[in-house]
Amino acid sequence: MDSYDEGKQKGLEEGTKLGLEQGTKLGLEKGTQIGTTLGTVNLLTVLIKQKFAIDAREWLSTLSLSQLYELSNQLLTCNTWEELKQAIKD
Repeated sequence: MDSYDEGKQKGLEEGTKLGLEQGTKLGLEKGTQIGTTLGTVNLLTVLIKQKFAIDAREWLSTLSLSQLYELSNQLLTCNTWEELKQAIKD
């Protein structure tokens, strides 16, 4: 094998290694984000069901993580389901 082929092979190996490392890092970050969102949806589903006797899982699944966090704050002050939904729309 000449130096060109050796360099090409080494570059391919290093590129593959770097790609795997970056892919793993991005996958872990995305997985953590999804897990956090699902956990928050599950918790809020239980709290809303206890407070308003409504299964809101489907609606909660459409909200962003920041909206879910805001909803958790609003849940303490809103007295009706309609008031809670309106607080998130505003």
